[in-house]
Formats: sequence, structure tokens, C-alpha cells
Amino acid sequence: MLAACARSGAQGLGLHARLSAARTLLLERAEPRRSTSRLPVLASLLTARPAVSAAKAAAGIGISPQAARTMLEELHGRGLIRELTGRESFRVYGLI
Repeated sequence: MLAACARSGAQGLGLHARLSAARTLLLERAEPRRSTSRLPVLASLLTARPAVSAAKAAAGIGISPQAARTMLEELHGRGLIRELTGRESFRVYGLI
């Protein structure tokens, strides 16, 4: 039983390390343009949730849905996040 708990803890720590590294890489490659940029908050949201739509991103970081869509599409276009749905509308994005 103790060994199973240790394995589970190790897996959780490994997942945390991978997500933290993905967030750091996203922020390094995206380089926020100004001090008021919402990109760091968006990166945290993408790290915390496996799939994010523009509407959920807008609500989660306090910007308009169009601004969230623009940010997500720019990050996707630069290859920093992936589009999960394969659709033209109602797209959902996640970390690479």
C-alpha cells in the first residue's frame, strides 16, 4: 500500500514538473510585449485546464472573447499551443 502511494506521488510530481516546464517554455517563447499583458495569466489558465475555448479564456482572465480568441490564435499560429477540436468555429486549445 505504501509503495502504491509513493508511485502515485511520484507521478503527480512528474506531471507538475512537466506542466510547469510547458508553462515556462510558453512564456519564454511568447515573450509578453508589455507589462500589462494578460499572457502570463493565459499561460497559467492553459496549464491548469487541459482544454480552453476563447470564451472560457476570456472569462478566466478577464478580457473580451475577441481578445482571448486573438491571443489563442496567435499562440496557435506560432506553434506554441495546439488546437484540439479540428473545427473552424468553437475551437478549443491546449498546451503542446
